Amino acid sequence: MKTGIFSHPSFFWHDTGDNHPESNLRIKKILNRLNKLKIDEIKNFDCPYATNDQIAKVHDRTYIDKITNFFPLKKVIKLDSDTILSPRSLEACLRAPGAVISAIKMVNQRKIKNAFCVVRPPGHHARVSNGMGFCIFNNIAIGAAYARYELGIKKIAIIDIDVHHGNGTEEWVRSKNDENFLFCSIHQSPLYPGTGLGLNSTENNINNYILSPGEGSFEFRKLVNNKLVTILKIFKPEIILLSIGFDGHELDDISGTKLISDDYFWVTERVSEVARKYCSGKLISVLEGGYNLLALEESSFNHVAALIKADSM
Repeated sequence: MKTGIFSHPSFFWHDTGDNHPESNLRIKKILNRLNKLKIDEIKNFDCPYATNDQIAKVHDRTYIDKITNFFPLKKVIKLDSDTILSPRSLEACLRAPGAVISAIKMVNQRKIKNAFCVVRPPGHHARVSNGMGFCIFNNIAIGAAYARYELGIKKIAIIDIDVHHGNGTEEWVRSKNDENFLFCSIHQSPLYPGTGLGLNSTENNINNYILSPGEGSFEFRKLVNNKLVTILKIFKPEIILLSIGFDGHELDDISGTKLISDDYFWVTERVSEVARKYCSGKLISVLEGGYNLLALEESSFNHVAALIKADSM
């Protein structure tokens, strides 16, 4: 089976303006590089709209209405200092979680082996009732809700390896009070948004692992092997959803960690091994951050190369 790549032209239309790190050049760089892969290795898919009911499994109806009622929009507006809506953003905001839903459905039906959702705006900072940190709707949480409540998948692992803590995703998982969801994050601290410190936590299904500024491949791989993989094996997921940001790269000046492009191949391979053992290889990744275009291009290509290499049962 092939690896599915889910993307849509509307992700280019979400216009954050000049000099914003979360620009449409990110998608362009990734897709241009992935287009060099052999056609027998990947299959490209369009992204349907997520419905309001599907989004409302994660976000308050009042917040959803607030976002949709801005449109039609004649000028750029800011939800906060760095979270932007442009006149053509709404379609991207609806298709990004729709991509994740479609990818989960197709992987679960064994129509494809695994998937990478090349979407924007990103989602993991979006909280139940507000957007933040470039994020409008929480794409991966909406996908997790679909997997649990529409497909009936019980044990869902959500892994976040963006350099920033996925505070919105964690908030939603905590709100469900359901240990059939597992949330694990490896991120830098101190760093925006200042959450995910992992101190004195008694929640078995929420696990935060910290990288300090200046730490790199050795420390990252140690956390993956000794913490992340260990907890995944205990949990025994039926599907794995991966928020993957490439902004921990040493070339990305938004953070202070020193990962290299090969780390993203390696961690994808490690997570794929767990997926193969416990859930027939069912792994869906969703783009979050990554703002140095060279590092983003190389690291995302390595990520997809590892997905292609993964053997499913």
